[in-house]
Amino acid sequence: MSDGITMFGRERLHLRDYWRERSTYQLGTANLFLDYERPGTFIANTETLELNVPDDVYRDVIKVTGGSPFLIYVTFVTALNICLHKYTGSAAIIIGSPARGKDRPGAQKLNALPIKTEITGSMTVRDVLGKVRETLLESYGKQDYGYEQIILDAGLGHISNRCPLFDVAVEFKDIHEPLAEVRNDVTISFESKVNGISGRVEFNQSLFSRGSVEAFAEHYLRTLRATVSGTKQTVSAVEIISDAEKHRTLFEWNETSYPYASGKCIQELFEAQVERTPETIALAFEGQHITYANLNSSANQLGHYLIEVGTGIESRVAVCMERSPEMVISLLAILKAGGAYVPLDPAYPAERLGYIVESSGAELVITRDLLPDGLLGRDLKVISLDDERSDLARRDVLNLPCKTSPESLAYIIYTSGSTGRPKGVMVQHGGLCNLAEAQIRSFKIERTSRVLQFASPSFDASISEIFTALVSGATLCGASRDALLPGQALTRLLRELEITVVTLPPSVLSVLPSEVLPALGTLVAAGEALAPELVARWKGNRLFLNAYGPTEATVCATIGECRGGKRKPSIGQAMSNVKMYVLTENFEPAALCAAGELHIGGVGVARGYLGAPDLTAERFVPDPFSAAPGARLYQTGDAGRFLDDGFIEFLGRKDHQLKIRGFRIEPGEIEAILAAHPAIEAAVVTGGKDASGQNQLIAYVVYRADSQFSDYELKDYVKGRLPEYMTPTTIVALESFPLTPSGKLDRQALPAAAQ
Repeated sequence: MSDGITMFGRERLHLRDYWRERSTYQLGTANLFLDYERPGTFIANTETLELNVPDDVYRDVIKVTGGSPFLIYVTFVTALNICLHKYTGSAAIIIGSPARGKDRPGAQKLNALPIKTEITGSMTVRDVLGKVRETLLESYGKQDYGYEQIILDAGLGHISNRCPLFDVAVEFKDIHEPLAEVRNDVTISFESKVNGISGRVEFNQSLFSRGSVEAFAEHYLRTLRATVSGTKQTVSAVEIISDAEKHRTLFEWNETSYPYASGKCIQELFEAQVERTPETIALAFEGQHITYANLNSSANQLGHYLIEVGTGIESRVAVCMERSPEMVISLLAILKAGGAYVPLDPAYPAERLGYIVESSGAELVITRDLLPDGLLGRDLKVISLDDERSDLARRDVLNLPCKTSPESLAYIIYTSGSTGRPKGVMVQHGGLCNLAEAQIRSFKIERTSRVLQFASPSFDASISEIFTALVSGATLCGASRDALLPGQALTRLLRELEITVVTLPPSVLSVLPSEVLPALGTLVAAGEALAPELVARWKGNRLFLNAYGPTEATVCATIGECRGGKRKPSIGQAMSNVKMYVLTENFEPAALCAAGELHIGGVGVARGYLGAPDLTAERFVPDPFSAAPGARLYQTGDAGRFLDDGFIEFLGRKDHQLKIRGFRIEPGEIEAILAAHPAIEAAVVTGGKDASGQNQLIAYVVYRADSQFSDYELKDYVKGRLPEYMTPTTIVALESFPLTPSGKLDRQALPAAAQ
């Protein structure tokens, strides 16, 4: 008797370990992408869509399986695995299956089994069929282990708003008991009819729109067709989209041509506006009001001076000063002289300022007063506008002849780099002119508009703010750094300056008090993912836009109007003269509603990275979909998908890059700084949330055994080398980093940071 009990206990432990291994995965990796945010509590709101197997596909299914109900089900599961792999890129697909055994005598309560399949693009369809068959047979041999017990063993009992084990299930009524009610998102059901197989998709319409499920149903049937028509083809070669869908996503939704000043440079557009509205206020800054005519004259005087000291076409001139009229004058003067400006934030640590100046090749820096420590002692010519004020006032106020072309550099702006050093992005006049004109139209900027310059000059959002205002005849309004602090100060500023157009990161919007701002007509969210609750809170009777674009595509690539509702805000569609593609790893168009990498083409694509030809060649590639000579695409590293209406949803990064308050951050750059410290054995930087729900940087470090260094001292060390926004908020010391079975860092297993 005791041996029997022992055998029973061992078998139960074996079953527990078997199902536990198949139940520990990252939720959502094998699901369809949700159209609406998942509620905190489960809402049963089912809708049904027909999914009948076409006659020709049915004949091929019978031919491949010999009519075996079990092998037919293997085929259904295989096609679903391949389709979900195509949709998500996930290598571990877990789908739900009922227990096998139609009307089993003495069957206990209904069950639901997680069926896990590892899948790669290099596998053949036959490989996947064999693996699915083997996994199903193995799982059905252990199917009497209850669903609730599996959840308990996996430690997933706290999840109550969804099925903790799988999101999508498929059943074949010829061999299955009905699937247990387990709150999964989508269930595909098939059953045999006379000379055919009928099917349907049941989905939770609280999570999905009917249009996206219809697209998925079409892709699944195409995958099923491919599964039974060519088992020797690889998974990556399986076509799940039609030629018509390819044409729509590649060409129809990229018909963005719009006339713009394609033969001009940005300073010429400004000068043309000066001719139209010379007495209109161009700049308003803490009591100063400068007309377009006076702004142009001041920029011309400095421009003539710059030429005298050697500034020529594409000379790199650094500008190191806070937001101010002098900063705007300097940028215009550099462009008028033919140079490319390099913005420097005076608040940056000395080491970073020095690196940017050296890397950019700037031999001249314009400032107002004292030079930051990072620029002292360098072989630089320094122009202090305060010191040179009287000399500049005697110089010519007439426009300088334009010697640059749309292909000339307008500016070089530095972004975080994964190698431990920031990288300089070279942007040309043509893309900047298109940006200004396209955003003026989209943002509805007029001569009566008042545009706030919120962004730091070292952040590319400032370029949009400055030039959309000065090319349109609007007033660019500035303020000190303290007056722009998110919260009451910024709200007061928006109200007192009667700002009509402002661009803010969602993290800033989230902490602004909900006060009435009657003058604010256009609100643009950019730099971070936008949550539906922010749209509901801020939409009101104003134009609320969601904008997306990396520095390498001249600030902005897509713009979409936020209309509210429960659907997650999209990033809209490609801006005028910009192309947006969602592509697979094989550089093929991703299926509608499926994930891919966002690629950007058109006039805004930057020249590349300064002094980094290999990285430029890697990220800026020939555009195979364009007939324009030399057309290129920028591979963003961002994941996204085309929705059924042609709008694009941003899905996050494909790598570990982060966004904090709109700033793009490569964790590798911070990790390199930390690892260089003698007290640190190893470092990993990730993103997280603080107690108020705001994004924060978390550094996990392993100190050397003999280290006496404190977390506080380590923060000071980082602050001395990186900008404030790149300094980790929290430092977590560990004895060692968690690793996967293959020996790689297991980021999912890093402990949560204390708040």
